[in-house]
Amino acid sequence: MPIKAMKFKNAMLIDIKSARLQLGKDQHVWLRGAFNTRLTSANGLAWITFENDAGDVVISPGNSFVVPPDKTVLIGPVGGSATLDVQGERAAPTKYAVNRESGARHD
Repeated sequence: MPIKAMKFKNAMLIDIKSARLQLGKDQHVWLRGAFNTRLTSANGLAWITFENDAGDVVISPGNSFVVPPDKTVLIGPVGGSATLDVQGERAAPTKYAVNRESGARHD
């Protein structure tokens, strides 16, 4: 089932080539403009789904996924917490929105 756009109170625009995301239980991150960004699970299972798309991906520690062009992705931990290494080919402005409360939304 495709996910619907959600509204988040906390969003930031950052320009990175690499970062480490640590997501606790029930924390999720939206990535916009992150095309060709490699997401690698350093710890825990990570669930990746796409806005307006029924496809989902789960990556385990040591495995990675490359964000396809023109996709906004939602990332969250499966069954606890997850740590992901985020690495882009180049620095590109990416909007990250972190869901720390149930029912929070992004724009």
